[in-house]
Amino acid sequence: MAQEQGHLVKARRHYEKGLELTRALSEAEPTNVGLKWDLAVSYNKMGEVAQARGQLMEARQHHEESLARFQTLAEAEPTNAGLKRDLAVSYRDLGEVAQAQGQLEEARSHYERYLGLTRELSGPNPTNADLKWNLAIGYNKLGEVAQARGQLVEARQLQEEALARFQQVSEVNPTNASLRKDLADCDATLKRLERARDPSQKARKYLQAAASNPQ
Repeated sequence: MAQEQGHLVKARRHYEKGLELTRALSEAEPTNVGLKWDLAVSYNKMGEVAQARGQLMEARQHHEESLARFQTLAEAEPTNAGLKRDLAVSYRDLGEVAQAQGQLEEARSHYERYLGLTRELSGPNPTNADLKWNLAIGYNKLGEVAQARGQLVEARQLQEEALARFQQVSEVNPTNASLRKDLADCDATLKRLERARDPSQKARKYLQAAASNPQ
């Protein structure tokens, strides 16, 4: 709740205490899978707060710790859909940090892993609205990276994939404010890309800068 209200310092203290406690419990019970999962989540929360505060190096460190732990858990239970989703989100989080740092190739790699895992989850659940939304986010993130790299044709294709899925999910959840925002942002991005089919050098640089600093 503190994080959602923007009280990031308070949230950081809260998550730090939780991380310390979970780490101590996990050291006392090293084979406890539940505690291993709790530890991975704690690192993820610390990463989210650090990222929200603009502390990208710290965010990267926490998200890498979280990813490593989710990878271990997912490898031990390869059919566990929940763990696969957690792992996918960790890749997305690291992709966002890399993108904010201007590490576009790394961001692309993380987003591709996120999208790949989400596709695996969506395969047996083609009507799951949340997974469709996650697929849309994956295409949208990859589109942002392609745009930032000046690959505008690829960026348009990816954003078209994203927009189609955002629209599908929006039809099922028309009152979801977060979804409406994602849909509107994607639509605006695609329209800018459509107008830039034959952009001037100045317009191309503007599009790349806009994608490098997503809101």
